[in-house]
Amino acid sequence: MALTICGSVREVPLEELHLLPEPEPMGPRHHPLPHSEMLHLTRLGLNANGMDMDNVVPRLTEDNKKMLCTFDIVCKDTGRFLYSNDVMKMIGALGSFQNQSARQTLAIGQNVFACANETLNAEFVIKHRSTKNLRHNMRNMIYDAVPEFDAVFERMTGRQEFLNSVNVTREVASHHIIEAGKRGVINWREIPHVVKYWEEPEHDAFKPRNYWSLYNAFSGFFQDKNPFDVADRSMRLDSQFDAIAQDIQETEADINSWFDTHQTEAEIENDRDVMGY
Repeated sequence: MALTICGSVREVPLEELHLLPEPEPMGPRHHPLPHSEMLHLTRLGLNANGMDMDNVVPRLTEDNKKMLCTFDIVCKDTGRFLYSNDVMKMIGALGSFQNQSARQTLAIGQNVFACANETLNAEFVIKHRSTKNLRHNMRNMIYDAVPEFDAVFERMTGRQEFLNSVNVTREVASHHIIEAGKRGVINWREIPHVVKYWEEPEHDAFKPRNYWSLYNAFSGFFQDKNPFDVADRSMRLDSQFDAIAQDIQETEADINSWFDTHQTEAEIENDRDVMGY
């Protein structure tokens, strides 16, 4: 799970949101809502499906016109995390923006990126402009979308479990790290750094030589990178590993047989040369 917040914002107590003045419309079709009401509408949409928000942390820009609010998704009755397992949980970020061109945005997933420049990304995103129908539509859009969370989390969990179940040889790891360079997940100069994360895992959980550990070699390397850059790279990385999982499953073969069908001996030797093995 990863939550990335960027931009010049400060954490504020929930009570402060209610003390802010009503936002002023910037045109005849602009109907902005207070940040506190946007948060309330989000909670209502979740509550209608037996969900609630916990660990709610609002963040405001200096002029108070933009809010990034993060939260965990829990069961309304028990307060327990609804979407979680040993390695991931579902988190949300609400972007409430009071300028005329912006869209109010709710982003939910395992990896959430929220920035004060009005960019929010996650596995699941809902957007709506500040029109006169915002109050009615936003709540209903959340209510209608919540049933889809099950499918989103099932896909995320399924990918993680599958990647954790398939072992990776050194040659396979080399091939996919180089493939990541071709896909723009990393650049060629960064290959040795990802290799280091792969060969010297930061956590014991990533010591097994499987695809989940390889995936986390990339995400570990991304930790100190520019947040804007990481959002794009993470999507490309997910796309690459989704394709890997699909390809392996479709062949119904073990990983070594699968690898042999995709590379010639000459290509393997070339990869070894590039990796420095």
